[in-house]
Amino acid sequence: MAQIRNPLDEVRIPFAKMSFTPDVPSSALGANEYNVGKNVETDVRGIRSMAGDEEILALPCPGTPTYISGGFRLDDRFWTIVATTEGKWYACRSYFWFDITPVTGPFTTYSQTTNITEAWNGTIPFFNDEENPPMFWPEDNALRLVTTSASASAGTATIGFAQQPAFQDVAIISTTGTFSYTSREQLKVGQKVTVSGTLTGTGTITGYSNPTTYYIVATNGVSTFQLSLTNGGAPITTTGGTTLGLTFIYAPFYVGEIIQVTGVVPVQFQGTFVATAATTTSVSYALVGTYGPQTVSGLVGPELPRMVMYSNQVPLGINNITYVSNTEYQIQLDQAQLAAPFTAGDMINITFVNRYFDGVYQVTSATTSTINFYAPNGIGSVYPGNSVGTVAPKYSWNYNPNWSAVHAGWMRMYNTPNVGSILVAGNLTATNARTGQIESYPITVQWSQNFGLEDAPLTWTPTITNVANQLEVPLRGASLDAFPCNGQLFLCSYWDTVVFSPINYTTTSAPILGVRLFNQGRGLLTANCWANTDKMIYGIDARDIWSFDGTQFVGLGNQRVKNWFYDALDPAYTDRVFMEINSQRNQIEIYYTSKDADPADLGVPNKMISYRYDLDAWNSPRDVSQATMACESPVRSATSAFSWGYDAASRTVIYARGVTDSKIVQKDQGYSFITSEANPDGNIESQFRRDNIKLLPNYSGKLMVHRLLPEINNIANSELVVNPVTNPELVGTVDVKVEGAGSVGAAPAQTTALTLSTNTEYPWVQMNQNAHRVNSLELSNTSNSTMWICSASTWQYTQTEDDR
Repeated sequence: MAQIRNPLDEVRIPFAKMSFTPDVPSSALGANEYNVGKNVETDVRGIRSMAGDEEILALPCPGTPTYISGGFRLDDRFWTIVATTEGKWYACRSYFWFDITPVTGPFTTYSQTTNITEAWNGTIPFFNDEENPPMFWPEDNALRLVTTSASASAGTATIGFAQQPAFQDVAIISTTGTFSYTSREQLKVGQKVTVSGTLTGTGTITGYSNPTTYYIVATNGVSTFQLSLTNGGAPITTTGGTTLGLTFIYAPFYVGEIIQVTGVVPVQFQGTFVATAATTTSVSYALVGTYGPQTVSGLVGPELPRMVMYSNQVPLGINNITYVSNTEYQIQLDQAQLAAPFTAGDMINITFVNRYFDGVYQVTSATTSTINFYAPNGIGSVYPGNSVGTVAPKYSWNYNPNWSAVHAGWMRMYNTPNVGSILVAGNLTATNARTGQIESYPITVQWSQNFGLEDAPLTWTPTITNVANQLEVPLRGASLDAFPCNGQLFLCSYWDTVVFSPINYTTTSAPILGVRLFNQGRGLLTANCWANTDKMIYGIDARDIWSFDGTQFVGLGNQRVKNWFYDALDPAYTDRVFMEINSQRNQIEIYYTSKDADPADLGVPNKMISYRYDLDAWNSPRDVSQATMACESPVRSATSAFSWGYDAASRTVIYARGVTDSKIVQKDQGYSFITSEANPDGNIESQFRRDNIKLLPNYSGKLMVHRLLPEINNIANSELVVNPVTNPELVGTVDVKVEGAGSVGAAPAQTTALTLSTNTEYPWVQMNQNAHRVNSLELSNTSNSTMWICSASTWQYTQTEDDR
């Protein structure tokens, strides 16, 4: 049998590892470059349309987000943390948004231009907001009980739980109703304790009868408590000794306590409430409506901890510390203050006295010249005299007596190889304590004492026993941010970069960091304009987008996307640019506001351009919906109508929208964008265009294209190719356009435009065009239900002439 011979010439052009390169004239494009595109991205096999945006978590975030972060906490849940322009901070793990705003908030200075920097130490995040001292969200170590029942009617809800075990090894340790115990339940003032049984031990309780319910009027929280017959009343009378024969059972909650209910279905039981009644097996609170019974159990416990802000209170000198009682001591200050520096319940840190007195204590009362604190086990020594030592808030930041307040422009954590973790902050702004004037210290940097994993430093005060310090760095202009790389910390201004290098030391008073100018010319556009990958740092400044390996900076955008990017960027909103790592896609992502953004969005970024660091390829711009900040996250999915879980074996990027009461968005999921007035169907408009495709070896020749085969498949949300038999609903179309021109500088003329189904039996784009020297190919699609990938295009043509 004779073989059929195709008389046409044929060329196959692969689209693997394509790079968006708009800076290059289309005539100079390399084999793996294209010049026009939107909402498409490259991979190792072809060019494909973008996946969509998906709203996640059951409820919108209250307020208008300006910042987002996320990470795993001690409960092994992934928490999303958001700051809003209303000056509030919220956290969510599935359904309910918890208010974790520091007690000094909300903050009236927050806006969409507020640049917040972060650092995670294990499960504890630290934040700096440009206007306040740094803050962190401490771990939740409170007792949280599994709910056994839930009911609500007549304006009251009641949550049931199992009775907690009795206190262990209870002993009477004072004559005023103070007891010790070893089981370390977390106790609070106001809780009830029911004592039952016949006392046969050596201690005595005046007026006790079996059973009696008491109130806790004082406690150190984990090992001692003091009892009274009334809430807030006088302590009972006791004598020290054992309590054999007695059982002590406590109510985990007290009337007036703020409690948190999570996970319970019906979901109306979930939220933050004030306890109106409490027993050893239940807690009640106000709730309008009739609900119940419980169908899904959850947890009930105290309110989640608020974020802790470092204090601007400077350390105060101690004149004397005197004994008040077995559990209380009093500090006399060196100098009287204008107002009491602390209130009951505050935590203070005594330092530089001796090993007996140094430590953290709880304040019981304070005046302008004295501070009384709770020492349940006594001190074990007498104050040495000579006005030694200082007292400060447990977490203190300002140590300069000339400043009444100070805040930083940025803060990061640096894991030094010589002393461990420290917090580093720079670009300081202080309030003069004498004049009230605002003073700027743009190149001053300070760092905290070192601290351990999942911990927070107590102080930023330099001493001979810690590594904290402060210095100026040789930068032109204010320091904007810092990033760690190869065991060093690099600090950037708009213009320059300096490096902090660990140095060995033999005494604790020696400096731990050496500083030197590293690069003049390379810097950052603003804070949050850098991202770290497996082995590199990527950033953006006014010159270019760059990579850094710890030794040298390398420009990535020059003659590829640099000119196009800076021309597309709206210069009025350069302070909104931020960068994020998307490790699942092996790319860094730059979010920015384009010149053609909707003015109603007030500069919130509407575009994202990404760089595939594994392929050294750029992706064309992607639409985002008012992305005010982003972070990485496991992929979330709804486990029920009221609960969201996550796939631990996955990664994606989530972003907060600068829109009031909006949900968090999960990127690269699904087939549609977020709907809006301009895009009510959530369509994704994808476009890939390659101009000046030269099929003949000599430029003088002209050719006529007869057929074009775009090798197109549909892909699913999993990024796997769609089987048209089992998933016909994911089969779609792609618009194909072929154009030709007589020279590389001539405007191409449209020859053929065709909508092609990916499962067609006739995959050819058939045409009889005029003769051209160069051709253009455009693949596009507008859809909210399908995605496509094209691995190559095959051209069949005939040479028609050769001009001389």
